[in-house]
Amino acid sequence: MKQAAHKILHMWRVFVAIFRMSIMMHLTTPLGGVMKFASVFVDMLIYVVFAKIIFSYIPAVGGFSNDQLYMIVGTSMLIEWISWFTFRAGTAQTPDKIQSGKIESVFIRPLPAPFLAFFTRMDIEDVTRAVTGLMLIVPHAAAIASPTALHVALYAIALLGSSAIYYALLASISPLAFFFGKLDGLWAVVNDINNMGRYPFTIFTRKVRWIFFTILPTAFLGSVPTLILTTNDHWQWLALTFAVAGIGIWISVLIWNWAASHYSGASG
Repeated sequence: MKQAAHKILHMWRVFVAIFRMSIMMHLTTPLGGVMKFASVFVDMLIYVVFAKIIFSYIPAVGGFSNDQLYMIVGTSMLIEWISWFTFRAGTAQTPDKIQSGKIESVFIRPLPAPFLAFFTRMDIEDVTRAVTGLMLIVPHAAAIASPTALHVALYAIALLGSSAIYYALLASISPLAFFFGKLDGLWAVVNDINNMGRYPFTIFTRKVRWIFFTILPTAFLGSVPTLILTTNDHWQWLALTFAVAGIGIWISVLIWNWAASHYSGASG
């Protein structure tokens, strides 16, 4: 137990050091940093503008009210921010690290290889996703009914669980690069998953919903946290979120270990 706690503390120190380096990199080129922040914000703003145009004609979709639809979009933005702030950039770079042989360094260091492979870069400019998401969530949550402190706390916990599910999905895809190279096609699927998470899972048929709760868990990237914040079924949804997250992370570890065991070096 003491050794595990020491390893977790060491991982946290590494993560904080990476965060400081990311800030320093943005400060060395302030104009470039501002442009990065602005580009992400404009991207989010464009989506919000189109969402407002569409939702203005739609009072409800699949049992979700107009306010809840905005909250689903805002929640997906928060989860995207968490992912880019932690593991998303690292998982996207893993195929290039494997092809160049840089991935080999993660196997000889005293920390878990997946952590060093996936959590060694963060895009702090994506904090604008969180700002935009909160601008959507707060007023529309208040319009439904002022959430209690319990709802808000469980919603925040659900965001972590949903982010863990998203991590498990990406961490299961990235190791496939040990066999198939860059995985450009699969990353296109990941972007589509992000987009699908911005729509209520209830608009799909029952069979498709099953897929969105298991194989491609898009329901947890927007709809489920919104239900936790705005309904009284929060405990059931929260339990399901962490059950899926636990299973997903376990599968991702199995895939990583299996793929890494077949790696023989960048030269093949």
